[in-house]
Amino acid sequence: MSRSTIELASAFSTPPYPRLDALLDVIGRANLVQAMKKCSLDESFIDKQRSLLATTKGMFRPEVSLALKRASEGNCSVAKAHIFSVLALGGWKGRVSLDVGDPTYVFFAGLQVELHGKFELVSTGDYLAVESGSECRVLLLRSEEKWNPAIQDTWTIIPSSEVVPFAIIDSGAVLEDLDFPDKNKSPNSRGRELSSPSLTKEVTHLQAACKLLADHSGVYYQWIKSYVKYCYLANLDQSSTDTSGTTHQQLGAIYLNIHPTVCLTAETLVHECSHLALYAACCLEPIVEPGSEEYFYSPVKRTARPLEMVFFAAHATVNVVRFLRDVKNSVGLLPQEQEELDRWESWLSSDYASAIRSAQTLTAFGRQIWAHCERELESP
Repeated sequence: MSRSTIELASAFSTPPYPRLDALLDVIGRANLVQAMKKCSLDESFIDKQRSLLATTKGMFRPEVSLALKRASEGNCSVAKAHIFSVLALGGWKGRVSLDVGDPTYVFFAGLQVELHGKFELVSTGDYLAVESGSECRVLLLRSEEKWNPAIQDTWTIIPSSEVVPFAIIDSGAVLEDLDFPDKNKSPNSRGRELSSPSLTKEVTHLQAACKLLADHSGVYYQWIKSYVKYCYLANLDQSSTDTSGTTHQQLGAIYLNIHPTVCLTAETLVHECSHLALYAACCLEPIVEPGSEEYFYSPVKRTARPLEMVFFAAHATVNVVRFLRDVKNSVGLLPQEQEELDRWESWLSSDYASAIRSAQTLTAFGRQIWAHCERELESP
C-alpha cells in the first residue's frame, strides 16, 4: 500500500477532511471506469468519457455502484443503463441500444424505472429518455448541473433542499433485518402522497435533524452532505430490529426510520454516514485482510461477529459519540439522548476499543483509520 493511501486514512475516519468531495469523485470515477471495462466498452470511448467526467461532481452515487454490481454479475445491459445515465451527467450525448431481457428496475437519479426487452437510452444534454418503438419516455430533465425526475414514480421523491442536503425517497417497502429498499424485491410497494400528513411529519422531522446537525455539529452536517445523495424511508417487518441501514451496492444512499427525538434521528444519519465512509475507504484498500477469520463480541448484536463488522460498528460508535458530545456541549441532551451517549461510550471502552487494538488481521490502512479515530475521540 502506498504512503499516499495511508495518509488518506483520516478522510474516512472522522470529519472534517478538506478535500473529501474531490476524493469521493475520484472514487466514483474509478468505479465507473471499472464497470465500463467489465462491460467491454471500447477503450477509446472510455478514455474520452474519462476526460469528460474529470470535472463532473457528485460521482459518489448509487448508479455507479449499481453499474459495477451488475457488470460484476455479467448483466452488462442493465449495467450499461446505469453507466450511460451517469455519463450523461458528464456531458455524454447520443443514444445506445440495450436489451435487458426480463423486466427489471433501473435506478435513474432517484427514480426506479421498470425496463424490459429492447430499447434505446437517449441523452440530448437537456433530457434523458427511453425510446422503444414509437414510444418515448423522458425520465430526467437537466437543471443546474443535475438530473431531476421528469415522471412521477410510485416511490415518492422529495428533492434535496438548502436544509436537507439529500433527496428523500418514501418507498413504502417492508424490510427485514439487513435488507435495503429495492424495487426489484418490492415491486408493488408505494410511497405516500406528498400531501400525506404522516409523510409531511416525517419530512419535517428530518429537516429538524439536519438543522440540528448544521447548527450544532457543522463538521458532521458537511460529512453527510458529501456522502449521502438519497435517504429512503421504509417500513419494518414485525420481526425486524434494524431501524436504518446502508449497502455497498448503493453507495451514496441510506435508509432510516424516524427515531423518537430529532437528535437521535440526526445521530442515525451520522451512524449510517460512517458506514458509507468505510465503504468508500474499501474502494481504495481493504481495511481487513482477505480471508480473516477473527471474530469479536458485538455489544449491539450480543454475539461474536467478524472483525470487519465489528470495525464498522466501532467506527460508527466513535462518530456518534463525537456528534452527541457536540450537541451536549452546545445545547444539552434530553435524558433519553444522554442514555444513548452513555451506552455508546460504555461499549466503546469495554468492547470495541480493545477488540480493534487486539485484532491481528487489520491492514495497515485499517489501523491508520482506527488510530485517527482514537486521536479525534481524545481531542477536546
